[in-house]
Amino acid sequence: MVYQPSIKHPEELHAAITQYGLGRSLVKRRSYLGGIANENYWLDIDGEEFVLKIIRDQPSAQKITTEVIYQNLLRANDIPVAVYETTISHKAYCLVNGNLGVLTRKVNGSSPNRINSHLLVDVAQILAQIHLINPDGLPRRNSWFNTNTIHNQLELIRQYAPPKDVAIFESLYHEFDEAQFAQLPQSIVHADLFPDNLVVDEQKLIAVIDWERVDVQASLFDLAMTIFGFCLSPYPFSRTDYAKFIEHYSELRPLSQPEQALLPQAYFAAVFTLAAWRFLQFNYYHPISHLSGHFRSALKFLDRDDIINHFT
Repeated sequence: MVYQPSIKHPEELHAAITQYGLGRSLVKRRSYLGGIANENYWLDIDGEEFVLKIIRDQPSAQKITTEVIYQNLLRANDIPVAVYETTISHKAYCLVNGNLGVLTRKVNGSSPNRINSHLLVDVAQILAQIHLINPDGLPRRNSWFNTNTIHNQLELIRQYAPPKDVAIFESLYHEFDEAQFAQLPQSIVHADLFPDNLVVDEQKLIAVIDWERVDVQASLFDLAMTIFGFCLSPYPFSRTDYAKFIEHYSELRPLSQPEQALLPQAYFAAVFTLAAWRFLQFNYYHPISHLSGHFRSALKFLDRDDIINHFT
């Protein structure tokens, strides 16, 4: 199901916002922005705009706290990140009707309705800058690219997917060797850098949002996932866009020879994690009948010979 707003009364919003020392005079709900695993509310608080996200997947408070550690480091390195507000008790989250919530100041702009060459270059360079930040000392998190996550996804798919789909996931899983990626350069990864997670104003990049899967993993995984989002999906593969993306990424962070050789494998791994998430999200965690086959839109980009040809 798609969650309907659980906050029905203004006093419930006030109870959440007062945890931040805000809303002493006025809290207005501008709109309900929807969500599947989360509820998102656009609020006017004392004349300033915020977004309150109520996280329905019940993450631990520690997970949110470690995400903020990454956000602060990214912001300190001039990455345009919308960071969570801090409550008066110095927490990165609030409590809303028994769920955890996070509050951010609303960034002016919207998701891009198309990807032009200037935005493609911006994304490539921002991604390279993220991958160049020293990750030493950062707490590790359970991201999409974590080995345990990949194994757990496959086990659930074996239990709940039809045999023909299990066979596709099994075949895809055997196209990459996780052990090899552990030897590649490791960095901060966004792990979900798609157009929907950008805020732009007249096609100028304003912010990168939704860092819920941030972690320290192989940079190459993150690069492959972003290539999928900006050079393949939802359109046919664009060799021109791919060449431009790699060119401007490599201006700041050239790929090593092992990374170049393993890029096709990284792409297989990225598609596996994305397709597995879509299958489990809409068939297991939050069943939505009309989205139950949504994972196949990722799998359609899996002609092995084409992929090897794309990345060589």
